[in-house]
Amino acid sequence: MGLLDDKTAVITGASTGIGLATAQRWSSDHSELPSQSLTDGERRVAYLIAEGHTDKAAAKALGISVNTVGTHLRSAYSKLRVQSRVQLVNALRERGELN
Repeated sequence: MGLLDDKTAVITGASTGIGLATAQRWSSDHSELPSQSLTDGERRVAYLIAEGHTDKAAAKALGISVNTVGTHLRSAYSKLRVQSRVQLVNALRERGELN
């Protein structure tokens, strides 16, 4: 089993003999785990939020509900392993998706 497989197994609860502290360290280190690709909807919402739009303004600009914006935003946060709008912008910049 490769290193990534070991990390995935520990984080998902499979028994590999790696300790909980190691799993927590890996799961909190964003650079150790590959981030997932954003869907088109998540990306559109993320870009508008990165430009400073509110959820309501992003919803109006995209012609979707505020709830849908929230859903896309939560999903993007999860995939990029961020917890705030500032972290979202930084993650998008690191990925080369924003200037």
